[in-house]
Amino acid sequence: MTRNSRDFAPILRDWAEGGRDHVGAILIWTLGHGEFAAIVARDTRLLRERPRPEQWRGVTLSI
Repeated sequence: MTRNSRDFAPILRDWAEGGRDHVGAILIWTLGHGEFAAIVARDTRLLRERPRPEQWRGVTLSI
């Protein structure tokens, strides 16, 4: 999970295009640093939807 979406989005895109895998990523675009409760709530929901680590392999989600 990162708010550094500007740097990580191109890296994840390059990895996908190159057939490389990763353990999963959540890119936070729309929520500010001061919106901690909203970030935790959204991430908690996403983690409940995918509770097992293998469900995240290669998955990139943006919020």
